[in-house]
Amino acid sequence: NALGGNFSFPFVYVDRFLPQISLFEECYTLVREFFTIDEKAICKQIPDPDETVFHFRNFLTEMPQRGKELGFEELSANKIAKELFANHKPGEKVAIISRFGDKVDEYIQALESIRGLKARYIEDQTGNEDFCFLVKAQKEIIKT
Repeated sequence: NALGGNFSFPFVYVDRFLPQISLFEECYTLVREFFTIDEKAICKQIPDPDETVFHFRNFLTEMPQRGKELGFEELSANKIAKELFANHKPGEKVAIISRFGDKVDEYIQALESIRGLKARYIEDQTGNEDFCFLVKAQKEIIKT
């Protein structure tokens, strides 16, 4: 069970996959229990049922040097509004979550002025609270 703390989980890399051995099936119940979210302890806010959640990764703020070396790019606020939100109608709601909020205002302005959407920034949450917010999205998640 999630205990409300910040956890780091290791990545497991394998050279090959043996489909005849299914450890996942043997461990499914344990894995499912481990990743159960204690909503009362972790969820600070949840999105409205009719609200799209936009997870703005903001790679270049998070890791400016390494991000450029790896070729990471973010779409501009205008491109996000025009392309990723092209199917949204004026007045629809968007909640933006980002671990690095320095550029979020640009995206809010573009979503509101270009598409006529009602955008808000979900801030001052922990990583676990943001994760819960994503998990609770019902309408749509858009991620960069």
